[in-house]
Amino acid sequence: MDTLGVRIKTLRKRKKLTLEGLAGTEMTKGMLSLIENNKAKPSMESLTYIAGRLGVSVNELLETISITEIRELLQETEDFFNKKEYEKVVELLSSLPLDSLPLSYESAAILERYSRAYYYTGRRDWEDMYIEAEEMYTTLNLHNEAARLLSFLVKAYMEERNYNQAFELISERKKRWENENASLNILGKLELDYNEILLLFAIGKYKDAKKKLKSSISLSYKSSTFYQIEGLYRLACFYAMMNKEEQDLDFYLKKLTLFGEFIDSDETRSAVLILKAHYHNKYTRNHKKADQVIEEYYHINGMDPYYAMEKGKSLFLANQFEQALKCFLEFKEIPEWIHPFDLSLMYEVYAYIARCYLELGEKKKAVHFSTYALEGIESLPNTPYKEFVKKTALLVKQ
Repeated sequence: MDTLGVRIKTLRKRKKLTLEGLAGTEMTKGMLSLIENNKAKPSMESLTYIAGRLGVSVNELLETISITEIRELLQETEDFFNKKEYEKVVELLSSLPLDSLPLSYESAAILERYSRAYYYTGRRDWEDMYIEAEEMYTTLNLHNEAARLLSFLVKAYMEERNYNQAFELISERKKRWENENASLNILGKLELDYNEILLLFAIGKYKDAKKKLKSSISLSYKSSTFYQIEGLYRLACFYAMMNKEEQDLDFYLKKLTLFGEFIDSDETRSAVLILKAHYHNKYTRNHKKADQVIEEYYHINGMDPYYAMEKGKSLFLANQFEQALKCFLEFKEIPEWIHPFDLSLMYEVYAYIARCYLELGEKKKAVHFSTYALEGIESLPNTPYKEFVKKTALLVKQ
């Protein structure tokens, strides 16, 4: 990729052509070999002939890396990326001339893939490539691609619990794109809205989040585009529970149930069951109703973290502390839980474990789990879950 000769040789090999095959009838094999080894300079006539044989333009051939080469690299790395073989992607793109990529969709796409592979392999400097990719998409007026890419950065910041930084980023991008009169399609708008709603809830701006949530759901229905609608319904249900808004909870649970039936999804049906079980365990304190619903969930999914979490609570509320502890200890942390609501649920489980140990007379273990829960939830917004964790810490200290 560094010299014209190397580029010709690279493209020839990618096309699976021999020297003779590329030389054809108008060049000699020897002359082509000299050009590839940078020992001879082709005339414009020869260069046009070589470019034609390789299926690229002369301009592309003269670039440090051509758009055709980038397309081929995208194809070459796609399967590895989809299989999450990120080290292989990094290896294949390691010689990419980052400072001299042409302004094109393909360049932005390859930078995006490279930055993601860097991120997933724990390398530094992935953000530099990400920013360059986003700038290219924006310059090319591909704002929908930029919005999609923004979701990746938001998720990366959320994994580090940099919720305020993520919110500032999305606010800045929205303002910038509005000033540029950027044209986002309905999917781009819903993607942007969904991330903004997640972050508003994450930083404790609940009223703004609720307002934006209703607006986004309305937009989905008006456009008959139900992208992210399930996630919005789940958030709406969870927030309604926290604020004891029973009418809203009933409304959104029904909507989520109907949506699950419409798309015929066991995953959505399971989400409804977990939300109902959680509501009875946490807010009505009716462990019998919770247990009935959670067993329905078990028949679909078996033992998993959600079942362990809610089954443990219903057993605890029934004063069956040994069985509750056994169930809670089956709980495994879910890597995708990066939002404060999810994390708060997780730390509440550890607070319950602490309470089980306290009831069973094992104070030292109770202190361990209570401390872990308290330290983990301390920086998260105020919720009933945080309140429960704090009360648990006080109980354990007595």
